[in-house]
Amino acid sequence: MRKISGQLISSKPVTLSRAAKLISRFAAVENGSSATVSLYLKRTADAFNNSVQTKEEKKKKNKRKD
Repeated sequence: MRKISGQLISSKPVTLSRAAKLISRFAAVENGSSATVSLYLKRTADAFNNSVQTKEEKKKKNKRKD
């Protein structure tokens, strides 16, 4: 396993939607990670996207009730 390093660029909070886009974009590019890590990133991106979709559906449902 290769050693990785980095630094924190920002600690500003982001929305769930923005986080989902960032993770999806990162998972979609060839980042030199192993197949296992790539699969983990893709599944994480799918989970974030599913959370965004569920939140949007709930929001629409609540608007209809009002």
